Amino acid sequence: MSVLLSTRELALHVGGLDILTDVSLELHAGETLGLIGPNGAGKTTLFNLISGLATPSSGQVFLEGKDLRSLGPIERAKQGMVRSFQTSRIFPELTLLQNLALAVRIKKDCAYHWWGRKAARAASQKATEELLEHSALAGRGHVLARSLSYGEQRILDLLIALAQQPRVLLLDEPTAGLSESESREVMALVHAMRGQCAVLLISHDIDIVFQECDRIAVLSSGTLLICDTPDAVRQHKGARQAYLGELALETA
Repeated sequence: MSVLLSTRELALHVGGLDILTDVSLELHAGETLGLIGPNGAGKTTLFNLISGLATPSSGQVFLEGKDLRSLGPIERAKQGMVRSFQTSRIFPELTLLQNLALAVRIKKDCAYHWWGRKAARAASQKATEELLEHSALAGRGHVLARSLSYGEQRILDLLIALAQQPRVLLLDEPTAGLSESESREVMALVHAMRGQCAVLLISHDIDIVFQECDRIAVLSSGTLLICDTPDAVRQHKGARQAYLGELALETA
């Protein structure tokens, strides 16, 4: 498979502290890559460096071989790199359809022309309705986003990300705080994207990571211990000691 996203010796040092040290990863087209590690391992920091929200002390980020150092988060998003956060980023006073329509029209570079051409409005409405139709929020397009439960807002947040038709999707703990059924709905959406975009997934849910990911990268204290298949990670002594534990690995 071709390499879509890669980091080369990515590092972040703050006041003498090594937050990340020489992290080199490759994310292949159509792949789901899990990123796990204990709290403070540097997972979200790595996401921030990849998405342009933070500047590395050294190293590079590439999208299809293009060096992204000169691009900020907005420019990287326009290149097809979409990320979610641990808290939902939605417009609570807008309806579900309006939230999704904004994402669709941003992708089409017409977000600031809400009352633009009739054909453009019709196209964005059709795309948003189709997205909602295949989710747990089907039939609720005209409901205000603020009326949704926490879990439903997380699902909407993911739908907003998918509406932008990402080439690379960075998901930071998408199922945190969700019920089992809500987690299944979120991961069903992610699974449906398999082959359409590459996914880099942070999660503390070992079952989800081992079931959904083609490969798994393990971070510990800002250092990449291993990036390999789930079976290889199960057998890696450093991964066991750093995070997973013998029991978690045996039952994953």
